[in-house]
Amino acid sequence: ATLNQSLYFAGLKFVSPTIACALNNLLPAVTFIIAVPF
Repeated sequence: ATLNQSLYFAGLKFVSPTIACALNNLLPAVTFIIAVPF
């Protein structure tokens, strides 16, 4: 599995599924924001 999936399942232990799903949907936006300065 990818790193994203591994972190997703690890995070499910600590937060609700709703928050985990929202963070999963935000990942491409976060990646874009990190990539802009470079």
